[in-house]
Amino acid sequence: MKGAKGFILAAGFGKRMLPFTESVAKAALPFFGKPLAAWSLEALRGAGVEDVTVNLHHLGDTVKGALAPYVDDSFSLRWSEEETLLGTGGGVKRCISQFVGGELFLLNGDTFRELDLKRMAELHAQMDAVATLALAPAEAGREAPIEVGPDGRIVKFLGAGPGGGRPCEFIGAHLFSPEGIEVIGAVEATSFCINAEVNTRLVSRGAKVFGVVLGEDDWWCDLGTPERFMEGHIHFFHRGSLPPGCGGRLLTHSERADGGGEVIAPSWVAEGGVVEEDATAGPYAVLGSGSRVAAGVTVQSTILFPGASALSNKRGVLAAPGGLEVSLDL
Repeated sequence: MKGAKGFILAAGFGKRMLPFTESVAKAALPFFGKPLAAWSLEALRGAGVEDVTVNLHHLGDTVKGALAPYVDDSFSLRWSEEETLLGTGGGVKRCISQFVGGELFLLNGDTFRELDLKRMAELHAQMDAVATLALAPAEAGREAPIEVGPDGRIVKFLGAGPGGGRPCEFIGAHLFSPEGIEVIGAVEATSFCINAEVNTRLVSRGAKVFGVVLGEDDWWCDLGTPERFMEGHIHFFHRGSLPPGCGGRLLTHSERADGGGEVIAPSWVAEGGVVEEDATAGPYAVLGSGSRVAAGVTVQSTILFPGASALSNKRGVLAAPGGLEVSLDL
């Protein structure tokens, strides 16, 4: 979208991903080897956005380092370092002067979504929308915070609006028009939630707020918890293909690994991942760069972050260097 700018939310503490976020910001954690925030950054680039701001607070330098390989001279990446957390709306308001008069994509930095942002831009322009949100159909039996009419217009948002539409949930991507940006700037609070303070106001006023709903074959996941982080990797194992732009190797057939051990499919191995003699990794093993499965050890349904070592048998574990681990009830 020509002239549009982007903003990626990456300032949070990532408390749900402790203990890993004690040393690395959540937005810098790798999903199939690529930092979480980089997935949003590349989605913005794919939509023609050339100017992106990323807000930082907790361990911001780890986000800067993680995103550095994804930026070149043709692309402007700005950092907004918050001394105190300003929320999803306050972070944008702090930088509002950069966005006045144009369109703004606002993306969560911890969410993976199979959505071409050009679809959002097309609907946004077609409907002359104040705001357009990325949505997914709500799970059956689950109360839906959002409802969408047959023309794509959002008719209910967190209790605002008349309702009567298709139940949906928000999947972490906005597109605001200049009018929508003005509403963000007009919120009196310094720290606030964009959904509670902006989207609800727009819908209650009857403003043109639309939603782009993922198709049946498209997928999304908030990767902000260990359980969902594991779920995200396993989803692509079941699909039998990686999301575009991944490095490493998706093994669909078992084979010998560097180090002499065996990797059982489906599993994913980054460059430098080692499985030593008489060790077995998989099925559903994720071996980050420089990770190691020690001789004689078996790991299944386990994610080894870059540089992590498995020195004992593991199943349903996320592990990082320094012995940091979270065990899941699989």
